This record gives sequence, C-alpha cells and structure tokens, in this order.
Amino acid sequence: MKFRTDFVTNSSSSSYIFARNDFSKDEVKRIHDRFLEKWKKAHGTDLPNLARKSDWPLSSLTDREYELAVDEMLFESVLHGIKPMREWDDEDVVEVFEWYYRDIIRKPLRRCVSAEIAAEYDRMMQEAEESERNNNRDAERKLNEDSLRLLIDNADAPDAATLRSLAGTWLLESCGISPWVYPRGRVHKTCSAEELRKMLEKYVMEEWNDELYPFVTTHYDRFREQLLSFADTPLGDVLAAAMEAGYMYFNSMETHYVVGDAFAEDELCLYGDNHMG
Repeated sequence: MKFRTDFVTNSSSSSYIFARNDFSKDEVKRIHDRFLEKWKKAHGTDLPNLARKSDWPLSSLTDREYELAVDEMLFESVLHGIKPMREWDDEDVVEVFEWYYRDIIRKPLRRCVSAEIAAEYDRMMQEAEESERNNNRDAERKLNEDSLRLLIDNADAPDAATLRSLAGTWLLESCGISPWVYPRGRVHKTCSAEELRKMLEKYVMEEWNDELYPFVTTHYDRFREQLLSFADTPLGDVLAAAMEAGYMYFNSMETHYVVGDAFAEDELCLYGDNHMG
C-alpha cells in the first residue's frame, strides 16, 4: 500500500485506488462500519442522520449541525463513489493519473531489476523521504531522478505485464489534459491503432526528454505491441492496466482523513492521496 500527500492543486480533492476487480456487499459494509467507528472516535458522537431529514434544510442548521451534515453527505458519496475505473469521466481519469504518474512508473520497473538493484533503489527512496522531511528539496529531487534512472537502466527483460503497465502509463501521459505540460496529445475517448502508431513514432523521432524515453527505445518492438493493444480502449481501462488496479474513489471537491483511515484499515488501497490547496 502506498499513501502520498501533496499540496499541488488549487482545490481540495482526494483519490483512492483499489487493487480489486469487484467489491462484495460485505466488504462495502466493512468500510461503512469502519468509517462510522473512526468518525465517532474523532468527533466523540455518532454520525447523525441530519442530511436525510427533509425538514432540516442546510440553511437552518447551526455551524456544528452543518458540519455534521456535510460529513454525512461525504460518507454517502464515498459509498457510492467506489466505481470501476471505466465508469469515470476521462478528465477525472487523467487528473488522478497525473497525481500518481511517477509512482506508477516505478512499481512495474522495480519488478525487472535484480535484488541488489532493488535494495539500492529502496535505500535511495528512504533517503529521498528523509530529505523531504528535512525540507531539502534539491536532494529529494536528485534522489528521485537518480533512483528512477537506476531502475530504467537496469530493467532486464521486462515481462508482458510490466510492458503493458508502462505502455498504458505512456498513453495516459500522452493524453494529458494540460497541453502546456503534455503537448503530445489531448484527452479523447479512445485512440485508434493508427493514432497510437503515429503518436509513438513521433515520440521516438522527436527524442522526447522524459523518464520513459530510454525504456521505450530500448524495448521498442515489445513496447509498441503492448501499446497497440490499447487501440479503441477507454482511458479508464487504460488507467486500470497502468495501475494494475480495478476500482477507484475520486472526489474533486473534498479531502477527509476519516475516509482515508477507513480505506487504509485492511490495506485496500494501492494508492491514496489527499490534495489540499
């Protein structure tokens, strides 16, 4: 399980990625009960049913009652907000992807290196986290760059799953919703096989200076094969393949620590993030 907290957006938002292809009613009930338990511990009282009472319009509530009502409505949105990735809008898919881009790259690459390289990589990441805690941004940035380069330079015979994950990552990055950051493409529902071929050929020809370029060019034929498997595939399914996950919760308007705690209890999440700005 990997949880990360950043301050990178202009509004509060949260996302949780689940390595699951389904959720049973019992599992949803466990999340429900866990949320109520943690909410009560945090607030010293049960979560009331204020938001369900039609005779209690929000405008009539005290500040405290309003806070409780908003929390309850957030909880309802959580229960109904855990959906397969393919059910999310393209813009939501790419926004969440942008939060986790570098984390997604690292996970499959780490599987392709020797135990010694993996140990050195883990050491560098621990040092980077320590640099972050000490607010040494230059050291943190260099360690992050060097550790990723270590994985890319030593990736040995990546398997099909790794290539598929990285091909999906490359495609989503190429379809970024911020054209001044990701100028190679734009969000659209699907890419045809011909569009994918042209995108990849242009990328290689123009020698893009990004993290994946050395990997793509080294394993070009096999990478291209996996990329073309995403022809006519919705971006939500591409994200599922890139993150090797199935379900996502995303709320563009709220962060809430109780939600994250409830999801983290049984290590349900592969990735979780609250952005507050």
